[in-house]
Amino acid sequence: MTKEEWQILHDKLDVIYSDFSRNYHKYENGKNKRIRAEGLNGSNSAIRLADNLIQKNSEAFDLLTGGLPFFYPEFIQPDYFVNDMRDFLNKIKTQKQSLEDIL
Repeated sequence: MTKEEWQILHDKLDVIYSDFSRNYHKYENGKNKRIRAEGLNGSNSAIRLADNLIQKNSEAFDLLTGGLPFFYPEFIQPDYFVNDMRDFLNKIKTQKQSLEDIL
């Protein structure tokens, strides 16, 4: 992927992660069952969007999993996604920076 493609992917995933974070907070801290259920639904929706983007891009999938795809099912669980997605966004920044350094 080019530097620009990594940036586009990062920007899209960052928006999705922001939406996830907002909903995950509702899921964990909601005052009642309805609010927590809405938070979980919103979190799962954001995870599906991110999953779709990552699965479509083999380079992104390899960067995330380190070539070990058996870790991926954990990634798409809300309790893991909350930290792993933040780490993945940092990996994308590093990947983009390494492409800039080459040029």
